[in-house]
Amino acid sequence: MQIARVLTEWKVSPDSQLCKHIRALGIQLASHEYTNRNPFFFYASIWILAKYGLRKHVGEIVRANFELWKTSEFLSRQVAAILMNPLIFAGLEKARI
Repeated sequence: MQIARVLTEWKVSPDSQLCKHIRALGIQLASHEYTNRNPFFFYASIWILAKYGLRKHVGEIVRANFELWKTSEFLSRQVAAILMNPLIFAGLEKARI
């Protein structure tokens, strides 16, 4: 989790290769390979993707891990917080998450 924090505190250009690599890491952390081991990989993923991901990435991750976060009070609050971000919500509103 500390690594996710460090990554989100960095100043990274949105067009850089580093940004693309961090985004890919965020997507990978939300895979069932990781979230089945520890649900906090999902938390780290949405935290990273909130900064470096595209709206579609956030939506895909939230939908793909619905069974994981719907039963966790903590993770449900994190999803609600990220979806209430106006920049993310505007793009997902039409997708009906």
